[in-house]
Amino acid sequence: RTANIDMARTVKEDNMDMDGVNNNRKVFRAGLDEQMAQNAQRAHENRLAEASEAAELKLRATQQLCQELSKDKRKKEALKKDMKEQLQKAEVKKQQQRAEQQSELLQVRQSMRNQLQHDMGCWGSSLQRINAAAQQREANCSHYA
Repeated sequence: RTANIDMARTVKEDNMDMDGVNNNRKVFRAGLDEQMAQNAQRAHENRLAEASEAAELKLRATQQLCQELSKDKRKKEALKKDMKEQLQKAEVKKQQQRAEQQSELLQVRQSMRNQLQHDMGCWGSSLQRINAAAQQREANCSHYA
């Protein structure tokens, strides 16, 4: 009987030890599972943070590119406007030069006409004097002849 009681006690103690080991395993596994869950949560949070930083970096790069393109567009438009103004000024200057040349040509022509009329007037009066002198001479010759 004592052996049976000792045996039962030993079995009971073994079962208690086994239950303790099993409980320790359960607690250890629960701790590992919790640690794995925390590690997975941190990894997920890190991936989200990296994705957020990458998106922010991409956004900044896109904004900077847009600003540069906008600046280049304004610069191009300013250059186009300047070029257009220069072309207009050159065209106006060219038209003014043409008008001045035309005006000078008209003045020269008018001057030549005036000089020709003056010369014609002088030649006409000289021709009249020559004709008058010739007639006078004819008249003198016929008077003496």
